[in-house]
Amino acid sequence: MNQKGLTIFEVLIVIVLLAIVAGVSYPVASRTLENTQKDTVLQQAREIEYAAGEYCRSIGHHSCETGDVLLESQLDDFVNNIEDDYAYFVRVQNLRAFEVVYAKEGELSFPYDEDGIRIVSGKVPSSGEQDHVHRAQHTPAIPDEDEESDQEASSWSTETTYTEGEEVIHNGTVYYAQWWTEGTEPGTDPVWQAVSDNWHQHNWYEEGDEIEYEGTLYRAQYWNEGEPPSDSYAWNALTSEWHPTNTYDAGDTVIYEGETYEAHEWNQGESPEASYSWQALTDEWRYYNTYEAGDEVVYQGSSYEASWWSQGDRPDQSLVWQASSTEQWHPNSIYEEGDEVTHGGDRFVAQYWTEGDPPQSNHGEPGHPWERID
Repeated sequence: MNQKGLTIFEVLIVIVLLAIVAGVSYPVASRTLENTQKDTVLQQAREIEYAAGEYCRSIGHHSCETGDVLLESQLDDFVNNIEDDYAYFVRVQNLRAFEVVYAKEGELSFPYDEDGIRIVSGKVPSSGEQDHVHRAQHTPAIPDEDEESDQEASSWSTETTYTEGEEVIHNGTVYYAQWWTEGTEPGTDPVWQAVSDNWHQHNWYEEGDEIEYEGTLYRAQYWNEGEPPSDSYAWNALTSEWHPTNTYDAGDTVIYEGETYEAHEWNQGESPEASYSWQALTDEWRYYNTYEAGDEVVYQGSSYEASWWSQGDRPDQSLVWQASSTEQWHPNSIYEEGDEVTHGGDRFVAQYWTEGDPPQSNHGEPGHPWERID
């Protein structure tokens, strides 16, 4: 260095060194900024989802139906800690899950939604029509285990940086990265999705996905993560046996304790043997079954026919039911002229309409309703 300062050569060296430092630090800074932005967006979305749940509880859950759209104006009183420049709406997936769709007003939406899935870039129009902002599908799709991967997965390394779509093998399972990650162990975080037909705690599942859990096949009812299929309403067990968390529609049939039942309305968690939502498919009378006029049942060994609609009326104690003409006489049955019954070991025939007149003590005299058959 001379008295006038740095030489031209020294200045060039300083410029080159600054360029190298900038080149190294920029990607790191960019990733840090991206992760910070993503964390903020996820937190905002969780606040909005919580507000949607509070709103539905305030008006009654049955007023929030699947597919309903909740607007920002409806959730204003329930939302806290949301930045003013966020515009959003919520689509109801079910009583426990909400899809948050949002963007920053006048800006391209940040490329992650509340689940960490990339959002298609778009702007929120000033008119309030927010259809331009929507969720994208998972990318990449989970590969088929029966198909060979285009790239050979290598063992996961804690020191390697992975980008979206890259595959690794860890503890014998293949995983693919959903976004940029480094140092996060597969099987401990949703950034890694297991390529498997078996349920994994940190996998994300969409409606319609099918997996195996403890020897039973399940189908996802809606988006979920970390909900064990055996005790979660997010899953339907694909089995003919009744399952307490399954949802059933009218006409569905199940087997419960060896007996077949048919659902005559939507229900969930209602035991078939003790619910008005189910009809036991049997000739034996059941308390919760509904019967129409003309239906026949067997109760304590005797046959009965319904005179009109009935539910919960014991055949031997209700006028709804008429004992068959060749069966034992019952005090609550109505008998018409010509009906035959057995009473006290003898056979009797009705002379005219009668109810509650025991044949043994009401025959053989003029005016008695019964006549013994020899």
